[in-house]
Amino acid sequence: MNHHRLLTSFLLCALALCAAPCARATVVTTIDGNRATSEIVVENASQQQFTATLVLEFDDVDNLTVACLGITADALEAGDIAAIQARFPNPASQSIDPLFPVRVVVEPPVPCGLNFRNDVQVELHTEALTFVSGSPYRLFKAPLGGPFADLTAEVLPGSVRTRGRTGAFSEFVIALDGSPDPFTSADDLLDELESHIADPGVSLAAQQALEIDFGQAFAAFRAGDYAAASARLAAMETRVRSLAGSGIPNEWEAGQVFPGEAGEMISFIRSAIFHLGRLAAPP
Repeated sequence: MNHHRLLTSFLLCALALCAAPCARATVVTTIDGNRATSEIVVENASQQQFTATLVLEFDDVDNLTVACLGITADALEAGDIAAIQARFPNPASQSIDPLFPVRVVVEPPVPCGLNFRNDVQVELHTEALTFVSGSPYRLFKAPLGGPFADLTAEVLPGSVRTRGRTGAFSEFVIALDGSPDPFTSADDLLDELESHIADPGVSLAAQQALEIDFGQAFAAFRAGDYAAASARLAAMETRVRSLAGSGIPNEWEAGQVFPGEAGEMISFIRSAIFHLGRLAAPP
């Protein structure tokens, strides 16, 4: 396996122009096969430090190098937090925890030609937050400057380790979801999934097959049979993977505006299953 290691320090403001201490970020990334691990340290303007680990595990990828990933991070100040929260699906109940006001951006430079097929597992882990059973922390993603979506498939101890899957990059944050009812989250994710099934890039035959799977899952969800809905979505993921690259576009490359639809469908399927599990066995 090829191993690449590069230390990159990003100065987020020029010392000569700062009246107050400057925010800084250091990202140390290691590549091992199709897996990239980044150790992140960010410092805000008050010189408070936050640490995190980002792990990206690709299903199938070309041109994976440290430079071609384009990973940066920053500590969010009050204005940044307000702007990001306004981009959340439900800003009234979702927020950035001041204990971990960190944004990680994966924005591969176009000349590098990084591209991948299907989906990428994303894990964002920090010891700044404390894990509890029924954790309210969620992994959110957004296209650069665009609306955030919940891609949480798992929340695990250590201290908080969030995981999800994606068919595109670039902004990632851990958010605090204060909603007492996961029904709305599951409903929103199913709406997102349905919109991707209807994407014009998906073949008519694939759309028809996926609409049957989706209809069965959605009917079970509305009937309150969350276990059956999860089972139908899991079967739908199998179909998506079987059609990826033929009936469903499944490739993403640096500079591409639209995501690989197969990866995005898998992302929303996994996150919907996570929230359906919360409905089936509430804390």
